[in-house]
Amino acid sequence: MYTVLISTLTMKQIFLPLIFSLVFFMAPVAEASIVSELEVKLAGLLAQVDETRKALIVAQQAELKLTVTNNNNACAKLNNTLGLGATDVETNGEVSVLQKVLSSDPSLYPEALVTGYFGLATERAVMRFQKRSGVVSSGSAQTTGYGLVGGMTRSAFLLACTKGTGSSTTTSTTPATSQPPKTAPTLTESLSTLLPIISLDTLPASASSTALISGTAKNLSSVSVSVRSTQIVYKADNVPVKDGKWSLVTTKLANGSYQVIVEGAGGGASAVGFVVIDASAETPSPAVVVSTTPAVPVPPASVILKVNGSDRGASIVRGASAYMSWSGLNVTSCVLASSPQSEITGTVLQNGSGQTGPLTQTTAFTFTCTAKDGAFVSNSLLVEVK
Repeated sequence: MYTVLISTLTMKQIFLPLIFSLVFFMAPVAEASIVSELEVKLAGLLAQVDETRKALIVAQQAELKLTVTNNNNACAKLNNTLGLGATDVETNGEVSVLQKVLSSDPSLYPEALVTGYFGLATERAVMRFQKRSGVVSSGSAQTTGYGLVGGMTRSAFLLACTKGTGSSTTTSTTPATSQPPKTAPTLTESLSTLLPIISLDTLPASASSTALISGTAKNLSSVSVSVRSTQIVYKADNVPVKDGKWSLVTTKLANGSYQVIVEGAGGGASAVGFVVIDASAETPSPAVVVSTTPAVPVPPASVILKVNGSDRGASIVRGASAYMSWSGLNVTSCVLASSPQSEITGTVLQNGSGQTGPLTQTTAFTFTCTAKDGAFVSNSLLVEVK
């Protein structure tokens, strides 16, 4: 049918100028009867052309209606780039398809107008859809495609349509709970997930001639443990770490106080503590008469470790030294250790201070003291080298 209509229009375009030309050139010599006959034929041709034009318009409208229906059934498979000023006629009905799906979500297209014309209201609805779908949220149609239905927007639109909604996200009626903003980990926190770390559990006085020594380790498969007084009296290498924990029982030791040093492979990390052997407790002792005099409360043992005046660690440039200070309350002997090992000037007593040597890598310092009841207290901090 369309071929016949188009052919009719083509004939109109070809023969009408020819007819007018014949009339124009023949008018001076033609008789009045011939002119009248030509005018009647011309009027008939014009009437046929007008009827053909009306039929073509009706056919175009029917085809457009069919196209819109098919596009709706195909769940908005848009093929054209749609923007401000676009119409159904030039986009094969896709503007109405776009408006119809957008109108199903009042939060996107509250006007809900299906007009076949891409106006400002439709552009605002497209912007809301793009922002909600994560396609684009700023700019303009010319710079970023904001408000323009391009390739990415058409894909998101098809996905939203197949889910049965005008947006790519499902709106929930549950009130949103505010989440605290996530902060990036500090350098100290990042290093702590990579560096080997060893800790030593508090070691109570042993009532037998052997001692149970235990602790935790991170990023290590085994540790080495040494027990010494003036010299090493016990040593165990390759003590396995399982689920972040390690432990061992020493051989028999004489009564006394011993220093315990725990190290990782290659000296990458270390921890220092003390253990007291008091095997005399194995022999029953005479009953002791308990005095009813109220005991004077003793403050608990505690230690403080600072670097450059801060108890939270510090950052220094490579090759610089750090100033360390330490103090202990209700403690006896103390040890200041570092990993990797670093020389420190000054004598390590309950209270003191000193300067480290030049540091070339991030170093962990641990200050450990023995309390008067035989327990251990410690404090650690990290000096970051940049």
